[in-house]
Formats: sequence, C-alpha cells, structure tokens
Amino acid sequence: LPQLRYRVRAHKFLTSGPRIPHCEFPPTLIAPALSTETSTATMLLLPNQSAQTGITPATFASHTTTLRTSLLNVLPTWPHDTHLLMSPYPIYTPPHRLAEIHTLYSALHPALLGLVKAWWTRPELYLSIPVPEKIERVLRRLEDIRKFERVGSIRPDFIVPEKQGESVRICEINARFMFNGYFTGTLHGEGIEDAGRGWCKDKGYSVGGDVEELKKHFSTLFDSNKPIALVTGRENRAPWDLDIVCHMYPTSRIVASGDLHLVRPTTEHGVDTVVLADSHGPLNQFLLELHQDEIELLDEEVLFELGKHCWNDLRTIYLIHDKRILGLIRRELKWLVDTGKITREHAEILRNGLAETYILDEAMCQDLLTNMKSGDKDQWTLKKARSGKGDGMMFGKDMDDGTWRGLIERYSASAGKVGEEATVPYVLQRYVRSKRLDLFIHDTSAGKNVMMKRVRWNVVGMVLCIDRILFPNTMWRANQTDIVALGRSGQAFAGVGMREEMRTFTVPATRRELVPLRKLVLPSGARVQAPVKDGHAKQAEQVKRALEKDGLAVVDLGFEDKDSAYMVALTGMLGKPLDHSSKQGILWDVRPVEGLHAGNAARSETMEPFPWHTDCSFECAPPRYFALHILHRDRFGGGNLRLLHVDSLLPNLSSTTMETLRLPQFKLLVPKEFRKDVGYIVGSLLMTDPFTGHQKLRYRREIIEPLSVEAEKALMELEEWLGRVDAAGEHGPVVACEESRERSAEMVEEGEVGAGKV
Repeated sequence: LPQLRYRVRAHKFLTSGPRIPHCEFPPTLIAPALSTETSTATMLLLPNQSAQTGITPATFASHTTTLRTSLLNVLPTWPHDTHLLMSPYPIYTPPHRLAEIHTLYSALHPALLGLVKAWWTRPELYLSIPVPEKIERVLRRLEDIRKFERVGSIRPDFIVPEKQGESVRICEINARFMFNGYFTGTLHGEGIEDAGRGWCKDKGYSVGGDVEELKKHFSTLFDSNKPIALVTGRENRAPWDLDIVCHMYPTSRIVASGDLHLVRPTTEHGVDTVVLADSHGPLNQFLLELHQDEIELLDEEVLFELGKHCWNDLRTIYLIHDKRILGLIRRELKWLVDTGKITREHAEILRNGLAETYILDEAMCQDLLTNMKSGDKDQWTLKKARSGKGDGMMFGKDMDDGTWRGLIERYSASAGKVGEEATVPYVLQRYVRSKRLDLFIHDTSAGKNVMMKRVRWNVVGMVLCIDRILFPNTMWRANQTDIVALGRSGQAFAGVGMREEMRTFTVPATRRELVPLRKLVLPSGARVQAPVKDGHAKQAEQVKRALEKDGLAVVDLGFEDKDSAYMVALTGMLGKPLDHSSKQGILWDVRPVEGLHAGNAARSETMEPFPWHTDCSFECAPPRYFALHILHRDRFGGGNLRLLHVDSLLPNLSSTTMETLRLPQFKLLVPKEFRKDVGYIVGSLLMTDPFTGHQKLRYRREIIEPLSVEAEKALMELEEWLGRVDAAGEHGPVVACEESRERSAEMVEEGEVGAGKV
C-alpha cells in the first residue's frame, strides 16, 4: 500500500467509553480500539469507508495478511499455525483498568507467598488442597532444601464483568506450564506494532510487549548460557510456546519426561553425587511443561531431584495452579492480615477482585448449598480444580436442578480424598457474566484464506507475571461460548493502552513481606567477543547495546594487552574518559601499593576489602560507566568481584526512604587521593538517568554523611538491605565474575550496577 498518511479522528462512539485522542495512522494498519469499557467496539474511522465500522473485508484481509507476514518474519513456522488465530486489531485497556490489575496483583502475590510458605505448618491449609502421597512426601522434603521464595511464572486470567463499574475478577491462575502464552502473546503484540509501522509509538499508544524484556526476566530463573531441559510429556510440542522457547534459548533442548534418570558421577574428589540426566548427559536446569499426572508417574527420587532445580516450583504447580487456592485465599484473609502477610487494604482488594470460589467439602460451601433455592444454580459454575483450557467446566444454567444437585453431591463426597477413592476435584465458582464485544475475526472455516467475520463474543483477559514482575502486555482471548479458550475455536487479541501506562510493573514490597533476594546470572547478550586486536571499532556498537540493555558488557579479548590499549580505544568510542586521578590519569591500577605512597593509597590499592560502592560517588554528575581490564588472576589468592543490579535492591526500600534518597540531604566527601577543587559536595543518593530513565544509585558508605534525621534513617535502611545481600552469599542477587577468567575487559554502568569486595 502507498505510504500516504491520513488524519483519523475518534469520530463516533456507539456507547459511552473512553475517548481516544485524534490520531494519524498510515493506512497499512488502522486499528479499531475495542474498548473493555463498552459493549461494542469503539472505532477509529477511515475516510471513504463504512461510517459504521471503518473496516471492510478488503482492509481486514490486508491488515491480517500484513500481521501474519510480520509474525512469520520473526518465526518462520508457528506451532499449530497459532498465528492464524491472532487478530490485527488490539483491545484497548484504559488506564484505570491497568491500575486496577496492578493493585490486584500487588495484593495477590504476597497472599500466595504467605500461604505456601506456611503450608505444612497449618493443617487447615494442606488438608484443603490434598495432593497424592508421593507428591506430599517430595514437597515436605523440599521444605528443608529449597525454601519457597518465588512464585515463578504465573498467568492469572480475569473477567471484565458485564455490569458497568464492577472490578475485574481473577477466575483462575495458570501455573502448570512454564511459558503458557508468554512468547506467543508478546510476539503477537510486537507484530501489530511492526505491521503498523509505528502508529502506536508515534501517537502515544503501545501494545506493551517486549520479547527481549521477557527473556531478561525469565533468565533470572535460570542460566541461559548453560543447557536447559524443556521437560514435556504427552503434549510434546502442543504447548504453543515451546518451539519459540527453543528458538529464543539455543542452549535448550526438549526432553521427554520418561528419559530422565539418576546418575552418580564420581567427582575429582572421589565423592559420589546424584544428578539427573537424559540420553545426552547430565542436566541441572529444568523447565516443566507437564500435566500433574505425568509428574506423578516419575520415580520418587527422580522427582525429588527434579524438584530441587525445576521451574515452575512443584509447589507452584500443585498449590497455586489449583483453583482451590482462590477459595483458600478468600477464606484465610483474616489470618493473612493478622500474621502480617498482607495488609487490610490488600484483603479488601482480594475480596472484591477474586472470583467467589468455594472448596466443595468445606463447611461454608455446604451451608451455601443447603440454602440454595431453585434457580440459584444459574449463578454458579463447576470447574476442575487442577485442569486448564476450560476442561470440564459445567454451568448451572445449562442443566436442570436434579442434574446439578447430583453433580454437587458426587464431587462434594470426594472433595477431601486422594488416590483411588477420589474423583477429579472440582470447585464451585460464582458465574460472572463477562463483557461481550463486537469483534472482527478471521472465519476459520476458510482455512488460511483470510475471510472477515463480525461477531459479538465473550472476552477473557490474561496478564503475564514472573514472581513480582507483571508485564504490561495484557492479552485477550475471545469465544462465542462461556468457555473462552483458544483450543475451542477461540481467537487471540493483543492489548493496547496509553504508552505512559504500559510499563513493566513490580509489586512493591511491604515492610512485613519483603522482596526475596534472588541469584542473578550474567545476561547472555552482555558477552562480547573481540577476536582481533584492532577489532574495537566493530565491537563498540555491540558493547553500547549491551550497556543500555543490561547495564554491563563483558568483552573476551582473546589476546594479551598489557597496556590496556584495546580498553582505552573502546571507551574512547563510547564517550570521553574521566581524568579523575591526581596521579594516574584515566587509567587506575588495582593492586597493592607499598612504600612512601601507601599512606595516601586508594582502597583499591590496598589489601583491604572494598564493600559495596559505586565509583566517583563524590562527583556532581557521576560518570555513566566504568571499565575494568582484568590482566591476570589475583596472585594473592583472595577477593571476588561482585555486581549488584540496583533494580533488585530498590523494590525492598520503603517509599519514604526512596523519597529521602532523592533529596540533596547527603554530604559526600572527596577522598584525598582524587583531584578535586572542593572537599565535599552535597547531593542526593538516588537519581534518574536522563538518557535512559533508569534509576541510578551512588553509594560509598565511608564518604557519606547524612544531613538530617530522615537522611540518616534512609541510609540505615539502605545499609540494612546491602547487609542482607552479603548474608545471602552466593544465593543473593549478585553476578559473581569468574576469578579464573583472564584477559577480559568489563564495562559496567555506574549506579545501574554497583561493584563490591574487589
């Protein structure tokens, strides 16, 4: 299509809804803004087209074909032709709905952590969701080895109620499969933006998805540089994301669950160890795409070893994925508040934001059923507790009273049992009539040939979460029936919102339930190869990208460079080096100094440990990066270089501390070994980088003097959390650089990553 530009106005709203500002889009992709707040589609109208919709069969075919082409450019083969179910028209999610989802997940996350952590100490919890005996034995053993600190990868589904003004309802939490829709949904959104040639970005909208951001956060769960086993069973490649995951992580391979077995290799010290292996060799990273019954078929010792290292955590799969957890949270709200797991505000949010769900054999549910009148069944749904994809859902409105009563009695009698005496467990959930939207879909009866069909369907929203991280790309699926599943003739829609609202959200830490420290690994994109001595020009752009994305870059030189000429040339291409040393200029030797100059030596010139710090903290405008050239191994046999990403630290701090750290209430002394015209400066410790928008922290404790009581308290809280990082040791949120690595150069973004204990 010719790249002409038309001015398009949000011309008419068929019902009341959020008004979309005047927009100018290229005609290659004009997107109807299908609002969750209206019962029909809010359309952006094209000139010379239907005044009712702005979309004709020809434009629908053009937009759909353009999207499919964009998706196939990213991944040439889509499993099960998933891309054919993806609409080119996103559903608009207004800011207040996004804020509502953020608030709801901020309450849900600590509630889930609180319940699972206390699981085996409270019979009223573990008796409410009984698991098979073998699974219980394994989960109890894991309590002593692998503390439950992260919920892993979970995807809550939510319904927007038909009634105007009601809050969204989370109706289930999908946590059985590791990558359930994450990459397919995110690529769908990116495909829309790509096919539209920037209309979202240029006009203030965004679909929010970013595959690289998704990869980055998944990589906090495993090391993408090492072999990864994608463990599958009878579904094989049916989970739609697996082929994409193999494409994204070249070190991964699909492993059939039946191929896992125990081996006992002898180490160099002659000590027997137990590890899991497949036919290709030992493995220690496992990402599960298994049904629960497939997990239960594994040998108990194999399952125990798997449970030490796998994601999702087996407790997430067996407890959080189970729909009974929604009823359990609602039932245990008082306990969660009384024990400080959540706040009173959280409890009220969960009471309104979780679908009303009951465990069939609990007293509260039996009282409800006893008092149920004829016709009340229409307000309720029976759902399989451990299943997904709409499997086994039954609606009271679709059957007579006798049939409904019979089902309730049958599943209630079996609810607390496991093993041969048990039937499939069900929950009772109040039926929520969802918002129905007028949608343009591809008529699947036409096969791959694009054919437009206009429908009025139910929609269900999905949010992607990895532990405390909630990604901005809300996804939607739609279906003509109450069971809204893609595998049941449904179709997929990306979400779109105002760009300033579509940001990755981190659940804020409460003072009672603090962010767990987690081990980080070196991002795969941060490694840069420099195969030739004069290759710095070729690597400069790659290093720059790594610094902007990950905050650090590690360059493997592959040759000796005693004068650090490569590092000097490379940094010179990235910016102007800072001449801050009174003796050595832009280069600084990190080694002990003896003799006359030892009294004025910098910390890095002594044998003393150097605690957490950022370089040049005393500068009014600290440098954006520092470069470190590792010439050889430490000859004195001690010391480690550790890097701490500020993003893993700041969420733990209270809002008061964060505000205080941003104020100029701190005196920063200038060490005498550095050349300055003044002895100190006054400034803040926390600031925002104007180039990237990232949070920057400067810190070197011995040169900081707080200038107020508030500043002193804020500094103490910051020190407390740095102490927790030290206490966590190798399990803390640090990247430990390899001591044995020689001839490498590292560049680190100051304030983005702090270095400590050199």
